[in-house]
Amino acid sequence: MKVEHSPDYLEGLLAEQAEVQSDKMQMRVLANYDQLLFPNAYWGDEYRGAVEKILCEEVEEGAVSVASVLSGMQRSRDRQVHWADMGAGHGFAQRELIVKQGAEQILRATSVDLFEYQDTDLLSEHRAKLLEICPDILGSSGAPERVLADIQQVRLDAHADLITSVESIQYLDDPIGAISNWYNQLHDGGVISIASARDFAGRIRYYDRQAEDSPTGNMLRILGNAGVRFATSRGHVLVHKSQKEKSYPGEFSNLVVVKTPGTSMSTKATVARVVPDQNDQKYVYYDAVEDIVNIT
Repeated sequence: MKVEHSPDYLEGLLAEQAEVQSDKMQMRVLANYDQLLFPNAYWGDEYRGAVEKILCEEVEEGAVSVASVLSGMQRSRDRQVHWADMGAGHGFAQRELIVKQGAEQILRATSVDLFEYQDTDLLSEHRAKLLEICPDILGSSGAPERVLADIQQVRLDAHADLITSVESIQYLDDPIGAISNWYNQLHDGGVISIASARDFAGRIRYYDRQAEDSPTGNMLRILGNAGVRFATSRGHVLVHKSQKEKSYPGEFSNLVVVKTPGTSMSTKATVARVVPDQNDQKYVYYDAVEDIVNIT
């Protein structure tokens, strides 16, 4: 099975995901993003996890969060920074940040999703909750740029400094291809941060190979050999700073990748099979190849 952005594939994807997403509230705000992307940030400096540690250099003080990472990036780069959110839904996290911090001048926000969600579709109780969190969150002044596209193959019109994907990757037909695509759309030194509430790496498998050998483990090995910095986490794992969080290359719910200047990533394997579970989250099986990605 070749995952491609053909009209037939996109039409099928839209129909599939319209049904899958129809019963989801799409209500995540900034606090939800921080909890999922940086699950160990609030244990304090003594107990930061691997995902938080790799981003500490971007943060001057306080806990690692979306806001602190972007603020640190803006200071170190001395320019407007670009945050692209993949599978953003309504884009409430970006809207909240822009409104609360008055970040229009220092932040460009791009919200990528298959669908253009309308605020008018919100239930009254959901609208009230959002306005309690941020009174101006539904205003036009904080709206990010919207891109309607398949997040696996989207082409941004400008490189991003931070690309996030929260609770989206487990619905993709080609997650390795998506990560490769996002990597290539980062500025040098830019960051991909991916989070799922449950282990998503364990759903990414080889079609005809032993279970202990995984596509994500293969990918991380290649990244490491190429000098590309990354970190994984299994969610809330309390590890003292004097210790190193144990890595499980084929089993993690969080992934951070930092783009090495001058490099690009390409995929070398095709998807052999995609099997949705009862929750419409997907097991993706790749053809067995020794090097699933290539860094050049």
